[in-house]
Amino acid sequence: MIRQIFIIILITLLCYFNSLKGEFQFDDKELLHKPWLADTHAFGKNVEWGALGNRPTLLFSFAINNQLSSDNTFGFHSINLFLHCAISLLVFFILKRIRKFVCSGTKDGSSIPFITAILFSIHPLNVDAVSYISSRSSLLATFFYLSALYAFTYIFSFPSIFRNPARLIAGFGGLAIIFYLGLASKLISATLPLILLLAFLFIIGPRQFPHWTKQALRPKMYWICGIFILLCTIPLIFFPEWIYSPRDHGMDFYGRHSYLLSQAKVIVLYYLKLFLFPFNLNVDPGFPLTKINNDPAIALSILFFAGACFAVWKWGNIWTRSATVWFIITLAPTSSFIPLNDLAVEHRTYLPMTLGLCLLGGWATQRFLPKRKIMFFLILLLWMSTLTTQRNQVWSSEIHLWQDASIKNPHSPRPHNNLGRSYYEDGNLLLAEKHLTLAVKNLSLTNHRKDWNIAEPHYNIANLYLDLGRLEEAQREYEAALQINPRDFQSALGLGSVHNQKGHFDKALSFFDRALEWRNKRFPGADYPLARLNRGEIFGKTGRFSQAITEFEIALQHDPSLFQAQYNLGMAYLATKRPVEAEQAFRKALELNPNFALAQKGILRAIRSQ
Repeated sequence: MIRQIFIIILITLLCYFNSLKGEFQFDDKELLHKPWLADTHAFGKNVEWGALGNRPTLLFSFAINNQLSSDNTFGFHSINLFLHCAISLLVFFILKRIRKFVCSGTKDGSSIPFITAILFSIHPLNVDAVSYISSRSSLLATFFYLSALYAFTYIFSFPSIFRNPARLIAGFGGLAIIFYLGLASKLISATLPLILLLAFLFIIGPRQFPHWTKQALRPKMYWICGIFILLCTIPLIFFPEWIYSPRDHGMDFYGRHSYLLSQAKVIVLYYLKLFLFPFNLNVDPGFPLTKINNDPAIALSILFFAGACFAVWKWGNIWTRSATVWFIITLAPTSSFIPLNDLAVEHRTYLPMTLGLCLLGGWATQRFLPKRKIMFFLILLLWMSTLTTQRNQVWSSEIHLWQDASIKNPHSPRPHNNLGRSYYEDGNLLLAEKHLTLAVKNLSLTNHRKDWNIAEPHYNIANLYLDLGRLEEAQREYEAALQINPRDFQSALGLGSVHNQKGHFDKALSFFDRALEWRNKRFPGADYPLARLNRGEIFGKTGRFSQAITEFEIALQHDPSLFQAQYNLGMAYLATKRPVEAEQAFRKALELNPNFALAQKGILRAIRSQ
């Protein structure tokens, strides 16, 4: 057993070693630099552990990372990889313990725990969850989910525990804490009580409590299970807001009925296909929403899924039945009655794969290839490890990731938009313009996808045109973004900058005012330092220096890292004959940006003016 544990850890580390050099990706940049995640102290002051929807366990793990080494991607990726190793081992330990319950005294399924754990640890479909830092929510939720299941099976490994109330209370109290930590990582953990109930009724109970196997009592097991499922399902179907207040816009985009039916097609034609043939993995699959009355694939997928479940229940064994039930229940939070923004996302399969699809794969490997299973297993191991390593390389940077997505899904606006934005941030304006133009073009050629902000390509290419001094084109694109999203404060800010450069100062100021107003409505109580910076610049150009100073000070109050505001503040002080304060402002700007040549010149001007 020690040898098997060592192999699982070693293979996992080898497969994901190249993920440790990956950059912060799109959502990572926004999430990891929030002030309340700067360290554990800031987290404690600003994040409430009771607000499960905010995922406090996840945020606390990010706060620890930032406290240890902020902006160090190696530390963030190391924790993700550690969690994946731990989860792979939990899969192994849980299946070893379950085998004791169902196959005690025999060699049946002796290699299933090891094969399943290895298959899970190296499968390329898991790269999205492991290599993408912001997907740590799936890792943490899965870790606590499996930890609770393992603790549950451990408690019932000793029936004598019921004669010791103190140990029993401690055991179930620990389970409650683990369950809470899972929910505070991601709400997919909500199905854990149902899984524990089923594990007790059909795996633990018949072995540890033999009277449950009596024919007269068996119907009661099904009644208990059915009532419990009904009690869990009714609120989800009719009163989902009791359990979950969605932040996604899936209900507005798709509706519950259309989303539910489309998930049958997603499960069969996307998730199952990628599990069996893990090629063409894509961060942006662009799965289209279709209706059952004009897409026969939905009806065929429902029939296939229902037929497969019936076959497993009719002719399956404990392994295949457990794997099927696990897959259905753990996938249900993201692929059933609660519509989410994206129809299909690869990291949603992470928990369902643990004791679901990978368990089916482990059972099939042992069952159908008994004589050559070692050779086959080694070939499978090498093949999947290679695919996983290659996929990690794709996730190493935003440019690589969106290049891959734009090649695999060339007619989708989102890959080209994100690739263009990545090139823009990298300073490659030529390629940025090429892909942002394609993104805008694809918006008009395809049905607008409802799972993302379709105004964003117009906004991004407008920023590019603004930097290139192509003011008319920039104005046109900002206005197009505002037509799609009339309260887009960023586009209002951009239009203000266009009019500022054109010398239309009154128009510019009105747009900056709108940007402040719209941002405040979207984020009550929040200011907009960039709008303050631009307002101050307008006041400076029109000789209203005292108002300019006020705007720059407010901007710096809300964003002390804004070195342009420090520089402009210094220029305003010079204009009002305050050279000492101007020098201090220029020096602060230089501290924030040591390569800021204008601040160096400003210091010399301030010194000469003293």
